[in-house]
Amino acid sequence: MQEISAYLKGLISMVPGSQHLMKLRGTRHTIPASYYYGIWLKHLVIAWNSGYKRIPARVVEFGPGDCFGVGIAALLSGADEYYGLDVLSYSDSQTNLQIFRDMVELFQKRAPRPTKGWPDFDQYMGKELFPDHILSEEVLKKSLQKDRLQKIELAIKNSGDSSEEIKIKYIVPWVNNEELEDGSIDFCYSHSVLEYVPNLEFLFDKIHRFLVPNGVMSHQIDLSAHNLSHVWNGHRGFSNFSWNILKGKRPYFLTRNPYSVYKKGIEKMPFEIITDLRQEKTDGLTRDRISSLWKDLSDEDLNTAGAFIQARKVTNP
Repeated sequence: MQEISAYLKGLISMVPGSQHLMKLRGTRHTIPASYYYGIWLKHLVIAWNSGYKRIPARVVEFGPGDCFGVGIAALLSGADEYYGLDVLSYSDSQTNLQIFRDMVELFQKRAPRPTKGWPDFDQYMGKELFPDHILSEEVLKKSLQKDRLQKIELAIKNSGDSSEEIKIKYIVPWVNNEELEDGSIDFCYSHSVLEYVPNLEFLFDKIHRFLVPNGVMSHQIDLSAHNLSHVWNGHRGFSNFSWNILKGKRPYFLTRNPYSVYKKGIEKMPFEIITDLRQEKTDGLTRDRISSLWKDLSDEDLNTAGAFIQARKVTNP
């Protein structure tokens, strides 16, 4: 049934006017603040453990969708500037405001990370599963000051018309936008987004330009079939012809790039990989059932369902 549904969506996307309807459908928000809270803690804590021992002042998120939840968590941790970069405009100010109010409560309570996911970073947390060695009482007393919270809320309400102290910018489409200056960003991150990016070389070059010296990028990459199949790696079973029908005329779609493509793409750039984690699964399609397109795929790539990669900008390679 999942494959049939995926084919139907691809065919529907070819109908004139369908893109607008699909875009509207994608803005129905039901995700709680705790989800974004957990994502930010994961990227922050693992980067800290890998040597990036600071709270970044200026952060960029690729593909925030209809909510700046992770960026709001970054601001509440002490960041001063947040830039959300996307290919289509989905953001909704009312959603962001509700997430902000719920997120403030989570930080004020020093709430433990939500349900454990992958990768597991509990070993880097405090005994209450909160990173109090990073987000100390001193840090949070400053970042959660009443007047600072008011400035963050105002920046959300004004959709980018921010105060001098707090800046929120939503840049859509971001690809040809020159608003971000080279060497101006401390931390770039994405979460289950890079698997949709067709030109990784362009992206990694842009990130390298954005980052300050020794700045870090952090990406969690979902290398599964994304509900296009009932098998986690079922996307490896489709021919190019079938895949093109699935894709239709959607503005972005799963690229099917394996883990090694991301790692090699980063290594080609002036980056030093500081975190390299793989989520391995062996219960999917076996080698004899995948498309001939992937006949030369390594066992590592065939069995990698996800990756968490962080890299530091190298200025003098």
